[in-house]
Amino acid sequence: MLPFTLLDMNFIATFLLTYRSFCTTEELITHLQKRYTLAPPEELTMEELEIWVEKKLKLVRLRVFNVLKTWVENYYYQEDYGVLESLRQFTITVIRDTLTFSAEQLERLINMRLERDNQYEMKKMISNNNSIAPMPVLPRNLKRIRLLDVDSVELARQLTIIDFKLYSAIRPIECLDKAWSRDDETGKTASNIKASILFCNQVTAWVSDSILSQHEAKKRAAILKHWVQVAERCRTLGNFNTCMAILSAFDNSAIGRLKRTWEVSKKKKKRSAIGARIANVIF
Repeated sequence: MLPFTLLDMNFIATFLLTYRSFCTTEELITHLQKRYTLAPPEELTMEELEIWVEKKLKLVRLRVFNVLKTWVENYYYQEDYGVLESLRQFTITVIRDTLTFSAEQLERLINMRLERDNQYEMKKMISNNNSIAPMPVLPRNLKRIRLLDVDSVELARQLTIIDFKLYSAIRPIECLDKAWSRDDETGKTASNIKASILFCNQVTAWVSDSILSQHEAKKRAAILKHWVQVAERCRTLGNFNTCMAILSAFDNSAIGRLKRTWEVSKKKKKRSAIGARIANVIF
C-alpha cells in the first residue's frame, strides 16, 4: 500500500498545483463536494450497501478530505476567498456528520484563512522587527541627483527591493506551459512573471542608455564602472536577476564596440581590470 499512498500524494500535489490552468477553484470545490456525497448504485442489497459504504464510500471521503485539507493549507490564494464560506458550511454540516474529527481539523484551517484574509491589509503594515534595515546611503545633494551620486550599495539595495517584490508575487501556476509568452483578453496570464521580465528589460535599457547618452569616453567609462559595481553588489545580495539584467546591457553591440570607452585610462590594464570584475560578477 505504501507505493500507492506515495503516488496519490504526488498526484494530489501536482493536480492542485496545475488545476487552475483548466478549471476554476469554484468548479474544483463543487466537484469535490459532489464526490464526497457520492450516491451508491441503486441495485445494491442492504448487505452489499454496507460493504460498499465500508470499502468504497469511506475511502472516497477520506481522500476528498485530504485533498481539501491540502488545498486549504498549501494551495489557497487570497483570490479564492469567495469559496471559503461555502466550504466551511459544507464542512460543519456534511463532513461533520460523517467524519467528526476531520471536520474539526478542516474547519479550524478554514477559520484561520478567513481570519488572516480579514486582517490582510493590517498585517501588510506590520514591519518585521526581527531584522534591522541598514541605514540608507544618501547622496549629498538630494535636490539634484545624478547616477554617479548614488552609492552603488544603495542603488543595488533599492533595485533588489523592487525585484524581490515582483519576484515574490509570482505564483507557481504562472510558470506552467510558458504562460508568460501568451496573451489573453484579460491580460492576467502570468502577469507577475511579465512584470518581472519588464523590470529586467527596463534595467537593461536604463544601463545602456546611461552609458550611450554620454558623449565623452571618459564619462562613459565612469558610468560603466559604476554599473559594474552595482552588479557586484546585487550579486552579493543574492539578486542574480537584476545582476544579469545589468550585465545584459554590456552585451549590447552598441556598447561592446565602444573601444575608447573600454580602453580609456592612463593605465593599459584598465580594460582588463573592468573585464575581470565583470567576470567575477558572472562567475
